[in-house]
This record gives sequence, C-alpha cells and structure tokens, in this order.
Amino acid sequence: MTVQDEVTWLLDTIRDQWPGVEFPNSIARINRDDPINLRTNQQSVSVDLERFNAIHVASGSVQREIFGTKPQYRATTTLDVRVEAKPVRDRGNVSDDAEFNTLVRYAQHAINTQLVYPDVDPDAEDIGRIVYLNARIQDEQRLASGDKDYYRTDFTVELRGNADTP
Repeated sequence: MTVQDEVTWLLDTIRDQWPGVEFPNSIARINRDDPINLRTNQQSVSVDLERFNAIHVASGSVQREIFGTKPQYRATTTLDVRVEAKPVRDRGNVSDDAEFNTLVRYAQHAINTQLVYPDVDPDAEDIGRIVYLNARIQDEQRLASGDKDYYRTDFTVELRGNADTP
C-alpha cells in the first residue's frame, strides 16, 4: 500500500523519456526526500561529482483550494529539481558550459513529454490521489560558480490537478 509519489515519478520520467537511445550511466538520480540514489539504490546524501553528474528532485509544496458542489480540491504540487556537475578540468564529467546546458535541456525535454495529463504513479492508492491535468517547468536559476568549477541549475516543476474528497 503506497500513496502517490511525485518525486520518484519525476525521476523515473527523466530516465524513461531521456532523448536518445538510453539514459547515461554517468548521471545519478537522487531522491532528496529519502535520500536515495536511484542509480545504485543506496542511501546517498551527496553525490561524488567527480564520478557522476547529478539530477536531484525533492518535494516542494502542495496547495489546495476547495471548489465545486461536491467538495473537491484544485491542487498544485511543486517539485524542486537540481542539476549539477563538475568540469573535466576538476576531475568531473562536463567539458564546458555548453555540455552542461545540454544536460539541463535533456532533463527538461524528458519532463516536457508529460506536460498534458501526466500519469503520476498510477499504481498508488486512491487515498489522497491527485489527478493531474498539466505540468510546467518554471523558475529556472543558474547557480554555477563564477570560475566554472561547479555547474548547477535549479528549477521547479509545477503539477496542477484535482483531488476528490471522501
């Protein structure tokens, strides 16, 4: 018995919808809520950026607003995404800014395949289930260091939908 898990769904979507043939082994997917490295299925608070680039996802917030004659919620769920890497010159896996930007855009492309009616965790229990109508990427922030010894981009994925009440 499990309830809907948007974080794992988003990390799986990034892997499953990755442009190209298959998801690269050089990228660690981290559930920041647990924290679990989904590549190795081991507990992991941080990632060795000399071995892997990383995509982290954490739950943000859930906002609910009642509507309708049979009370329902309009719900908005936010997920915080962080993409980070180190350059090759510092024993990392990214050769330059353009390669890091490609990594970010590939992750966003995978998310963009689920913009309309994202099927979030269809095998979860109905209790608390939100039927999502759409998703969007917003609030992108480049947080890389000035001397480019560390690359980082954060953005938010917003899921909007409806939830029935008992």
